[in-house]
Amino acid sequence: YLVSPPADLSFDKMLRLEAEWANIPPAVFPHQEHIAWLDCNNCHPDIFNIRKKATKHFSMARILKGEFCGVCHLTVAFPMDDCKRCHPKKR
Repeated sequence: YLVSPPADLSFDKMLRLEAEWANIPPAVFPHQEHIAWLDCNNCHPDIFNIRKKATKHFSMARILKGEFCGVCHLTVAFPMDDCKRCHPKKR
């Protein structure tokens, strides 16, 4: 089915995603940058559950296997070889 965002949804906030590994700062996800190129239906509900905090088993290992963010970021979007692109507070 097609997903349409609610009229009151703000895309200017960064989603903060806690890292599963010790000493790795959270990743940030900018919805605004993604909707400049993509429609909601590119990611929701097939790659990411549409409900807040409902995506199960989200992990870096699965991303690196081509799931979640890896669907695009291992193929057509910027590659995931620069940790600071997603984890800006990483030293």
